[in-house]
Amino acid sequence: MEAYQYKISKKESKVITVMGDFPKDSTFLYIFHADKIPPHIGFVDHNLFYSLKANSIDLALNVDRINQMILRKKIPTLIIELNAFHLESDFILDLFGSYGNKLDSGITCLNPIDILLHGEVKHKKIGELLDTLTKNQRIQKVFSFALPENYNGIKNYSINDIENRIFELQCLKEKEYICDK
Repeated sequence: MEAYQYKISKKESKVITVMGDFPKDSTFLYIFHADKIPPHIGFVDHNLFYSLKANSIDLALNVDRINQMILRKKIPTLIIELNAFHLESDFILDLFGSYGNKLDSGITCLNPIDILLHGEVKHKKIGELLDTLTKNQRIQKVFSFALPENYNGIKNYSINDIENRIFELQCLKEKEYICDK
């Protein structure tokens, strides 16, 4: 099995130490904990952040709040600027809001983003999405923040890894120390 779903070289990404100097009218993917299995993905359009999480949802948050959190916590993050395209903010808000406040079985943080970018749920893993975006020349720039020196890309992981992580986070939220599947 390949060690990486999506490889990225240091030459392909611009290392940043300050957050927030991005074009406000652009669209971005934020890949949090990009060095972990599995990472988490969020979506930014026109300075508003959206994210479907195991136990909650972020709807139209000012991206400056997210950037401050990344900086304060030193969260290893990839920020992918996408080539320009237009989405209605009401559509984005309605789509993310339609998932409710807790991930149901078979739903991941990637689902609404895939629908926004491709009109359907097409990918199971973040690396697969990035590979498609690369092949379709939809990535304009890649930025990295607080990634380890030896970072080479999104590590390979399974659907089971995603499901286990969601389950673990949901158990922690419910303050259950032992969860039965």
